[in-house]
Amino acid sequence: MIHEDTMIMMADGSMKKISEIRIGDCVMTEMGYIKVSNIYSGQENSLVKIISSSGLNITLTTEHIIKLADGWRRVSEAEVGNKLCIFGNSNGDRIEDIQSVAGDAKVYNLEFQETCDGIYANNYIVGDTKREWNRFESGLDGEKTNFDLYMEKIKTGTDEILSELKARINGDS
Repeated sequence: MIHEDTMIMMADGSMKKISEIRIGDCVMTEMGYIKVSNIYSGQENSLVKIISSSGLNITLTTEHIIKLADGWRRVSEAEVGNKLCIFGNSNGDRIEDIQSVAGDAKVYNLEFQETCDGIYANNYIVGDTKREWNRFESGLDGEKTNFDLYMEKIKTGTDEILSELKARINGDS
């Protein structure tokens, strides 16, 4: 999840704090724009601040997904010296420092109905809820993700899920 003060690039090129984005707003991605279908928020007491050689920075959870020059990685896998993908710089921007940030902070994540190829957060390319929840099990190259499959199951088989949960609770599985 991303710190509440992080600036997200909107479809019209303007910037808006993630905490001010609403369902139905359109944000910019690498391939165009996409409509926000859900917003998640919570409190975190342990975040990480990534600072690039150009001075850009972003504060987020260690589990959030960020795009490096060599592909998508969790923030916890990023290292000083890695190149970050950022808006307007196809060569990337080197990570200068990674700092722990203590204290209780409000964090957000966005979800989109369609597959998202990364949004611009403080000009860094970061993933959305689906990328974060998938834990790289599949879907990074357009395949159906575990999240997508789970959502289909919820939409078409709520009774099946409830039966499965009841069986687990009763020790029948």
